Amino acid sequence: KPVTLALPKESKKFFGQNAHLPMKNLILFADYQFSNLFQLEDRIKSGTVTVELNAFTTEQWDIFTKAMLEMAQMNAKEIARQVPVLSSHRKLLDLGGSHGLYAIEICKRTPHLSAEIIDLSPVEIYANQIIEDYRMSSRVKFSPRNFMEDGFGQGYDIILAFSIIHGFTSQINQNLTDRIYK
Repeated sequence: KPVTLALPKESKKFFGQNAHLPMKNLILFADYQFSNLFQLEDRIKSGTVTVELNAFTTEQWDIFTKAMLEMAQMNAKEIARQVPVLSSHRKLLDLGGSHGLYAIEICKRTPHLSAEIIDLSPVEIYANQIIEDYRMSSRVKFSPRNFMEDGFGQGYDIILAFSIIHGFTSQINQNLTDRIYK
């Protein structure tokens, strides 16, 4: 006899076609991440990053970017409330900002602020769509480049690096921090 399963009412905001805060891609990306655990001992010994973005397929970029967006949708407004923005601040930089939601939410709260998101080119299509969906095209721009190799310029009042430092070694993070504070 077939078994029928149902989601509890509380779960429907995360799962299903009409989910308010969908988690489908977070789960798919977690599956990818857990598959990397089979190489955990070698990765610990070598100090390599867990997520090798340069090896992503188009499908993995799609899942990864949507998973990062799903995660950000849960906390972006709260983070935007917590980021101190002075009246003199004009430019925000979001390093590895992917979808751009953090920069968008901060700019929505701060009319005098504009933002640049720097991330790898495979996420550009997603970021530009989200920027357009939030009607922030006049103040939030996406720049496709590798900030670790190509740099990120100067003159920013606020620099976000929410979703990147966990994927780098401590030495790479120190070098990045030094570059930010120059």
